[in-house]
Amino acid sequence: MPDSKAVAWLKNFWQLHQVSILALILSALTLPFSFSNYITTALDGSWQRALNIAVKNGARFGTEFVFTYGPLGFVATRNTQYVNNLYLVLADLFLFVGFFYIFRKYLLANKAWFFIFFVALLFYKGTDYSVSLFLVFLIFTIYNVKNNFSNYFEVIFCIVAGVLSFFIKVNYGIISFAFLLLLTGYLLFTDRKKYIIFVSIFLSAYFSIDYKVNVDFANYIGNILPAISGYEEAMLLPVIGSYSTLYSAILIFILFFVAVLFYLSKQKIREIGWQNYLYPAPAFALMYFLTYKNGFIRYDDGHTHTFFAVVPLLMSFSLFEFRMERTALAKILGVSALLICDYNYENIVNKKGLFANSTYAPVLTYFSGMSSKQIDSLPKELKLNKETISMLGRSTIDIIPIDVAIPQLNNLNYKPRPVTQSYAAYGFKLDSLNANHFFKEDRPEYVMISTWTIDDRYPSWDESLTKAVLRLNYEYVSHVSMNGDSLLTNAYNDYLLLKAKKGPGIYPIFEKLFDTVIGYGDVLNLNFPNNAAVYMKVKTEYSLAGKLKKLLYRPSIISYTQYLDEGGKESFSNRLIRPIGEGPVLVNKYIAHNSEFINFTTGCLHFNKDVKAIKFTAENKSDLNPRIHISFIKLANY
Repeated sequence: MPDSKAVAWLKNFWQLHQVSILALILSALTLPFSFSNYITTALDGSWQRALNIAVKNGARFGTEFVFTYGPLGFVATRNTQYVNNLYLVLADLFLFVGFFYIFRKYLLANKAWFFIFFVALLFYKGTDYSVSLFLVFLIFTIYNVKNNFSNYFEVIFCIVAGVLSFFIKVNYGIISFAFLLLLTGYLLFTDRKKYIIFVSIFLSAYFSIDYKVNVDFANYIGNILPAISGYEEAMLLPVIGSYSTLYSAILIFILFFVAVLFYLSKQKIREIGWQNYLYPAPAFALMYFLTYKNGFIRYDDGHTHTFFAVVPLLMSFSLFEFRMERTALAKILGVSALLICDYNYENIVNKKGLFANSTYAPVLTYFSGMSSKQIDSLPKELKLNKETISMLGRSTIDIIPIDVAIPQLNNLNYKPRPVTQSYAAYGFKLDSLNANHFFKEDRPEYVMISTWTIDDRYPSWDESLTKAVLRLNYEYVSHVSMNGDSLLTNAYNDYLLLKAKKGPGIYPIFEKLFDTVIGYGDVLNLNFPNNAAVYMKVKTEYSLAGKLKKLLYRPSIISYTQYLDEGGKESFSNRLIRPIGEGPVLVNKYIAHNSEFINFTTGCLHFNKDVKAIKFTAENKSDLNPRIHISFIKLANY
């Protein structure tokens, strides 16, 4: 028989601390699956490696390193290369405290929601840190507005969360800063004392972190805005299969809309204040919308999975802030959201559903990961031969399009361009940053480059201006094959090796040829000199319907077809990435193979096949202005 005093003490302890214990259990489930992630050598692993290398080298974010993740982005990627584990521990502890505060607050209102929260977290576990931090930030902004900024813990936590978000992922960070500035403006006109306190904490939090990292504030925002604004067109994937996930997302929005209507109809503005009446609904709506857009632009399993992972917890939080937690309608809406998301887990995650796929990982796996070293080794397929390594020595080198693991794991003197991933350098501004990297006098001494890309793009158009700069400032040396190929191929691990020419850099000089206007489906015949390098700038515009579709769903796909013979039998079609097509992009010669790019970079472009005609087609013509404006220009110093 257990000691009666011990049992009594345990019962008393449970009665006194029941809510806190339950909140601790729920908060523990918000911890990542593992303390650190295995870093691949593929696309995602490449930019994650580049991010940590930038931190290691003290690169200035915004000028020397330009990406949507900031200097604390490793907190979200869980890549511990070159960083102290303590930073991840502190970041996780901060988020843990935020979730604990939220869960405790809600469970004090209604403990019966523990089970719904628990199940919601089975979906949520493993969600990207930047998403979790932004969600917690939004909740704390609601608390502050409701409490009139009277709780200093909530004020401090809200500000620190917003500032951290800015340094982890820029797109969420810009929105967080906009919210903080909005709250600052509100306090300026309502309470000057709290305004001064709020601004003081804001500036202290910002400069405390800024002191530890290397950020050019103006360019950190300015140079990444083109990447954010062009993301939808650049990273769009065609919809494959059914639209069931989209219909489920619409149904989720309907459930949320029902909750909003209930909230607005039951609350009285005079009793709770206009700010409490109006603020929570749009704040939650923004979180729903951002998560939805992130999930349905790529429209692949990984991204749509994220949407349905976040929704159950987001719906539960919404219902509490709408003061519905004790209503039967709230339970119906909460459970409905769970069922919808579980249905989509069955369709997305190996057709087996939530529990069968072990979405819930024990919390112990997080703590065990703290003591284990992140595994990273040089795979055979990325290993350079001894001759190449000996030739390169400690010379600086960059690699195009993405394979950061090659210079990193072969211990080369890696000198990356600002946008380290070709697919992410969409648009003239981002391409120009990379072009300048190879134009300046201290440009990398070598460049490894291969002609391939992602998502059915036309490979030679990625970093088109940058490649023109390479033509003028580098010379072809040899090819490097990690597949052991003696002959040049277009295989994944075959690269051309370029060496920088001596002397000051030469920048491309373009001369205007003529402008023309065509429609979608029109074939435009081309006739340019065989030895010329002719580029074009393609300007397309959305109709009003297309703009609304782009905002609320996703943009229409535009295809670009090149005809290499008079009869149109030899043709190749690729997606037109609008920011890239705005150019300049090479148009008169076909380049899709490493051997064809050698001809370009050695001044022998005339050996490549002529593009005889081009055509643009639209997935849905009504989404676009029917006229396509094209400017043709010549690379005069080719």
